[in-house]
Amino acid sequence: LFRSATVGSCGAIAVIVRCLRRHSGVVGVAENGCLALGNVTANTEVNSTRVGEAGGVEVVVAALQQHRTNSSVAYKACLALENIVRNVNENRVKCGRAGGVEAVVDALRTFRTEAKVVQKACGAIQNITVDDDNEIKCGEVGGIVAVVEAMRTHMQNAGVAEKACGALRNISYNANNKVRCGASGGVKVLVDTLRVHATNASWRRTRAER
Repeated sequence: LFRSATVGSCGAIAVIVRCLRRHSGVVGVAENGCLALGNVTANTEVNSTRVGEAGGVEVVVAALQQHRTNSSVAYKACLALENIVRNVNENRVKCGRAGGVEAVVDALRTFRTEAKVVQKACGAIQNITVDDDNEIKCGEVGGIVAVVEAMRTHMQNAGVAEKACGALRNISYNANNKVRCGASGGVKVLVDTLRVHATNASWRRTRAER
């Protein structure tokens, strides 16, 4: 926590964002830049706000889009977005406008067999879709089907189950998305997942509240 506060207050966030923007095509910069922003915004709303003000949301989304076939970038970019938007609604709005919903759903589809990426992508969707416009968009671009398939594929994985259930919870406030969830088999998958993890109470709590 102390290190995050120090990094945030000394101007390092703006430097990281500038590096990501200028060297966006370099895989190593994309990986480490996204990871740095994800770490510095973990459990700190102040730094998340700073990242948003510096244009960090947009550069992370751009990295995810540019390196869409790289699982390491996908993991770290989704981790960053999950943290950056968690407690700052303006960052959710920026993420949606930058194409972040589509980029995260694409990552979830592309790396659907990789539990590590799936968990972070579902976590990002969970937090991004607290915003109503992003919730609607997620349903329209196939996010519900992607999350349901992730749950079905990784049903035994408690980390994926936690984030995927949280994502479905937030996506499905919208009436049309409720229908999509049912049509994609989401209710059955959710019940099956609850049965598998019936003794594990911790993952059932969602972190993004309305």
